[in-house]
Amino acid sequence: MKKILKMIFPLALLLFLACGDKDASRSNKDALIIGTAEAAGNFLPVYYATAYDAPASALVFEGLLTTDKNGKFIPWLAEEMPEISEDGKSYTFKIKKGIRFHNGKELNADDVVFSYTLLADPSYDGRFTSTVNNMVGYNEYSTGKETVFKGVEKLDNYTVRFNFMENQAPNIAKLSAAIMPSDYYSYERGNLTPVKAKMQDLSGTGPYKFNKFVPRQYFELAANEDYWGKKPEIKKVIVKFVTDATDVQELIKGDIDILPDVIEPEKLELADGAGIIDRAQYLRHGYGYLKFNTQDPIMKDVRIRQALSYGLDRNA
Repeated sequence: MKKILKMIFPLALLLFLACGDKDASRSNKDALIIGTAEAAGNFLPVYYATAYDAPASALVFEGLLTTDKNGKFIPWLAEEMPEISEDGKSYTFKIKKGIRFHNGKELNADDVVFSYTLLADPSYDGRFTSTVNNMVGYNEYSTGKETVFKGVEKLDNYTVRFNFMENQAPNIAKLSAAIMPSDYYSYERGNLTPVKAKMQDLSGTGPYKFNKFVPRQYFELAANEDYWGKKPEIKKVIVKFVTDATDVQELIKGDIDILPDVIEPEKLELADGAGIIDRAQYLRHGYGYLKFNTQDPIMKDVRIRQALSYGLDRNA
């Protein structure tokens, strides 16, 4: 197995550095080990808040759509790309039959409706309300004025329709949200406490099943041998928590195989200096920005904000 250093650069450009044979003394030789900062343990796709929790959600759960290596949306849990209404506000999907969640339930339209309705629930306090806030009935349902969320409809057991208030280009991206089994994460409207209790109790349709989480050390996933798509060739994935001071050294030594999101020039030099690095690159969907917290007493002063703006080395 090769080791990889994944680097993030301006303009959302990612580079991977692949290294030579790993240290033969490493105890777990059958797993792909990813090094990252410590995860909080909020692994549900509707509640994770940091990039360090995201790998668990991404490997366990799937959406109706995904993107290919060129960033183009393609059908995944859906049979094909959606049928779009003439006004561009409604998207109708046919769901693939025979796909099962890790808990054994077959995926159907109820699970899709459930997953999107959860994001509009009056008690939802996660970060993904933007997925549904342009859908019909969001304001009424999220404030408790209506008891049915009209943004997503079940037409039959394997057909759903999404209804948007406005025809906006980003709408298509909102149709790739993770689908969760309605029986496993059931809750009463207005009380998502039962869902939050399962932050580390995951059941998706994805190629990996969640095994365990050891706080301050790692979390582990195992290949889903009953996966509906191409069976995963890597049998185990371990996401190990590493420190900023030693992460590159652990990669070079062979204690980890992949190190994401490295931007510090000195670390790049250290990795290059190891002499066992190959590079490849690809573009990702994303952007970065800086924002002032104007609620802070100091930052309320426009002169402070101006000074920081003028003092920022933009070229670097």
